[in-house]
Amino acid sequence: MYLSWAVFEAKCGFIDRARSLLREGCRRNPGDPPLLQALARLEAKEGNLEGARTLFEKGTKLDPAHQANWQAWAIAEWKAGHVDRARELLQRGVWVAPRSRNACRLFQAWGVLEEKEGNVALARQLYKCGGKADPTSETCWLTWAVMEERQGNPTRAQELRQLCVQQRAEELVGQSDLSPAAMFGIDSALRPILSSLAKMFNGPDTTATAESVSEGSVKYGKLRASEREVIRAEPLFGVLGANATADE
Repeated sequence: MYLSWAVFEAKCGFIDRARSLLREGCRRNPGDPPLLQALARLEAKEGNLEGARTLFEKGTKLDPAHQANWQAWAIAEWKAGHVDRARELLQRGVWVAPRSRNACRLFQAWGVLEEKEGNVALARQLYKCGGKADPTSETCWLTWAVMEERQGNPTRAQELRQLCVQQRAEELVGQSDLSPAAMFGIDSALRPILSSLAKMFNGPDTTATAESVSEGSVKYGKLRASEREVIRAEPLFGVLGANATADE
């Protein structure tokens, strides 16, 4: 109730009311990650990055498997100009459960970041991983297609749009009986990214293998039911879409 009400107030332009509702919701429901994430995103948008960081960190400690929180925190850091920190957070969010459909949002946001930073080849690999994590994600496919158009590859862009339609159609008629990871092999798609990151950062965290990624997924277990509720927080600030920029 608090989250839906806060979204409504924010959409009407009453930010203080939205903030009060979210704070009250967090007080009454201290174990609710979507509420914490929504409040953190609001604070970040209003320029209170330190306050947002505290809330994001609290949310990741409360539920490390809440991938939407990692994504939102990374986007906040990126918009504040902290690109390396954003990459680190996106990576940590992916490692939680790389085979989850929710990982697609992290891959897609990470792809947008890398494209804007001029790392087109890495962005392409990230979009590919996003499409494998959730083949039905229209946002991921179309963001990738727009990038290819910008790179002067209209034929490839059209192919990606067709793949998007095909995958969504298969989902609707129930032709895909296997999980996305089983169908496409997310571990093999991650390897080029791990290699690129190792060269970019030259740090211990980026030299992880696909097997260690899998272990991380097992360690944190299945995503909690609250993960499904995070979509209600998105109207507060929108999501990174096909034409997303760092200024949105």
